[in-house]
Amino acid sequence: MALIGLIIAAVAMTLLDAQSFDVASVKANPAGPSWSTVAPRLRNGTCTATNVSLRILLSAAYDVPPFEIVGPAWIDSAMFDILARSPKGVPDTQMGPMLQALLKERFLAAVHRETRELPSYEMIAAKNGVKLQRFDPEHRPVVPQHSVGSVLVMMGRTMPEIAIAFSFRAGRPVVDRTGMKGSFYLYLNYTPLSAQSPTGSPSQWEPPDFLTAAQEQLGLTLRPKKEQIDVLVVDHAARVPTAN
Repeated sequence: MALIGLIIAAVAMTLLDAQSFDVASVKANPAGPSWSTVAPRLRNGTCTATNVSLRILLSAAYDVPPFEIVGPAWIDSAMFDILARSPKGVPDTQMGPMLQALLKERFLAAVHRETRELPSYEMIAAKNGVKLQRFDPEHRPVVPQHSVGSVLVMMGRTMPEIAIAFSFRAGRPVVDRTGMKGSFYLYLNYTPLSAQSPTGSPSQWEPPDFLTAAQEQLGLTLRPKKEQIDVLVVDHAARVPTAN
């Protein structure tokens, strides 16, 4: 029994120490950022991504929102494809560190973390008050149907969690300053900021842009402000990855 225990422990340590993929292909994608992409997927022993930027790869590897990464301009314009497979039995929790190791190997990526002042939004109650509903798991709300625009639905989420979801749609960090406690339900129908018409606002057939919709539908104002944010700084990265 003692021998079996030692074998199990040794196997477990091997899995925990697995820091590199068995097979990995990293290629530049000449299509460019205007073409469709497939975001990085790190699960079931496989890492895949199609036509994604280095910023997005770093975001997946280090579990950092893309807008909290600071680096040269090309980390948004140069696009790449990745296909990698981990050793058998490696848990999904190790995939992030393995992708970090791959980026260090193929892009010679060097990063560090620090706090910087960045353009952000502070989330506060609108002039007429917040319109969020308290979430009751015993009486789950019926989600309305929609036909135009994008929708954000959240159930049983705290205000800081809502702020994180808003950050991805606002394109910059959102800091909760409402002071509201508890969990909430929200339904937001909006036009993404990146999808606005050339005039800077949605057409008459579209819902309001994200910032306007948050204020009108939820009573949440996102006020521009500079905040001290923990960021991932790219010290060095090669634009052309090393050969497979």
